[in-house]
Amino acid sequence: MNAPRTERRTVVLAAIAMTTAVLVFVIMDSLMRVVAREASVAVVVFVRNAVQVAALVIWALATDWKRFVVTRHPWLQIVRGLCLAGTTVFAVLALMHLTLSQTYAIALSAPLLATAIAGPALGEPTKPLQWLFIAMGFAGVLIALDPGAPFLSLALLFPLALAGLNAIYQVLTRHTGRTDPMTVLLFHASFWALVASGIGALFFPGLPSAYGFGLLVISGLCGVASHIMLVWAFTHAPAAVVSPMSYSQIIWAASIGLLVFGEVPTLTTLIGSAIVALAGILLIVTSARRGATRSD
Repeated sequence: MNAPRTERRTVVLAAIAMTTAVLVFVIMDSLMRVVAREASVAVVVFVRNAVQVAALVIWALATDWKRFVVTRHPWLQIVRGLCLAGTTVFAVLALMHLTLSQTYAIALSAPLLATAIAGPALGEPTKPLQWLFIAMGFAGVLIALDPGAPFLSLALLFPLALAGLNAIYQVLTRHTGRTDPMTVLLFHASFWALVASGIGALFFPGLPSAYGFGLLVISGLCGVASHIMLVWAFTHAPAAVVSPMSYSQIIWAASIGLLVFGEVPTLTTLIGSAIVALAGILLIVTSARRGATRSD
């Protein structure tokens, strides 16, 4: 009798962990946004990745380092790391020119794009209803872009590039995750992102102040903490319960943007965000039901 109650409590805790993880992600991005005002984007991304890799190395040495290093897909892990570095760079660039709300409204279309790519890339069939939700999500992105505004900033290309690279990253993660454990996925992505951003920092130097460096250390630790919570959530509850919680990022982004940066989201951004979130949640629920039907 206590088992179902314990299971329900675990599922609730997993949902809370996912919601907290994406909040920490927004805090991490906000800290990088602040430091990018005084340092080069490449250096900002490099320092953040360095802190994250250092924390992961300590974790690996304290447990079993092979669970972090040994992979069956070395080349794909390198590509994943390059995609992760690219998404971080475009995230910082977007946040330097756009509001938190608009950046996240567009960037959170990545799962929709990943579903569209996964069909031909991984042989995962996409049903007509799923295509409808994908189209619905991209309609939300167009609304968030606000094409009727007096001027259309080229900076809007940054979150679009972020969403594209993130979608590729998610598809590769789905593929490599079939054989590699989550710790390998986390370490390799972080390590190769560090290598890529380190090369970029050589060509685009510009160090932060001591205060800025401290913020980047906190940002890196936020990245580790959020990934740990994310992994814990997905290993303790069904994806259909955990994944929709990721769209709370839009709420956190709007709240932090307003309270910390004084950004008031426009009506088009709010409407577009709501449509993207709804489409993503419907896509997750539909996919979960299809999976349950196949298993039955």
